[in-house]
Order: sequence, then structure tokens, then C-alpha cells
Amino acid sequence: MRDIDTPSPAPYGINGKTAGIVLDGASYRLRVPSSYKTGDLTMTSNADTPLAEWIDASFESFASCWKAEPR
Repeated sequence: MRDIDTPSPAPYGINGKTAGIVLDGASYRLRVPSSYKTGDLTMTSNADTPLAEWIDASFESFASCWKAEPR
């Protein structure tokens, strides 16, 4: 997860920056401890982002560990 490309802030109304509005799609969220002793980081995004790719790949790598029915 340390290799996920993180976005930079792109506030609305700043010249030279655009931030499109997405009204549908998927919601991806990662919340982890930070390198600060008492902090954490949360990243959220939609589909077709580095975060979405990392989460989807993580689910695929664990797919053989999960069963359709509880034990």
C-alpha cells in the first residue's frame, strides 16, 4: 500500500486545476495508521484510480481464502 500513488489537493476555483464531479460509480476507502504516533490516514476515491486498483488486486489475491458459505 505504500506504493499507491496519492492524489494532490485540487480545490475548486483554483486556476489551472480542474476537479470533475462524479455522480455515480464505486466508493473505495482505505484507513490506516500513519507514521505519526497518534495519527491515521484515510483515502477515498472512485473507480479507475490507483487506490481502486490496489483494493481490487488485494481482493483478488485473497479470493482463494474466502468461501461462499460460512463454516
